[in-house]
Amino acid sequence: MRRRRMSVRSDAFVFCTLPLFTACVLIWMFAACVFSVCLVKDCLAQLADTPWPTGLHDLQHSGCSPVKASQTNEVCWKFQAEDTIWSSPALGVDGTIYIGAHDGKLYAISSDGSLKWSYQTGKKIISSPSISADGTIYIGSYDYYFYAIKPDGVLKWKFLANDKIISCSVIGADGTVYFGSYDGTFYALNPDGTVKWTLKADSKIISTPAIGADGTIYLGSTDGKIYAIGGGKSLSQTSFAGLAGNTQAP
Repeated sequence: MRRRRMSVRSDAFVFCTLPLFTACVLIWMFAACVFSVCLVKDCLAQLADTPWPTGLHDLQHSGCSPVKASQTNEVCWKFQAEDTIWSSPALGVDGTIYIGAHDGKLYAISSDGSLKWSYQTGKKIISSPSISADGTIYIGSYDYYFYAIKPDGVLKWKFLANDKIISCSVIGADGTVYFGSYDGTFYALNPDGTVKWTLKADSKIISTPAIGADGTIYLGSTDGKIYAIGGGKSLSQTSFAGLAGNTQAP
């Protein structure tokens, strides 16, 4: 008996494989979307997820709140510190208000206006606190120290700069903490308080740095210059206009 040779029509093959190809494309698009969301979350991960985790709200210092503020001038409560307050408040995940004062204390105040705790530094505080995702409160003082305080008011670590610290700190996506000092040095510290790198400006640093979407750090100095630092490049690849030099930790 002669066997019939089976043939497969090319149009039928395309018809059968088309749904499989479409499914693969859809899966790839979904995975890309998830990956993009994860990247965005990672960029925001190191600031506490609160209505106001740092000075001027965010790493770009937009000053824009995600919530509608009070529409009346009614005062709910007042808290009396022991001296003048120039520092700006930052808000913790649980609603705790953190603020520094000229008495050298970092105050932690409950949302009802009662004192939770205070941490005494060596001199007055003008700098404003920043709060990381794990609840650590970072703040600088006139005593030359930069402090990392746990949410319960216990010292985590402190770092000694070469002069007083007025600049508010900002926190990068990898947990690096950035701030400037009166000694003209811009510091980048690891989350454990060790030095990652430093940069020397031509004069003292009072301003608070801002971080752009590409990782560039923007900073002003009393030398009249604004510095753009990094932008995803290594220190050796970046030109620092106006900088006297830089020192990178080993």
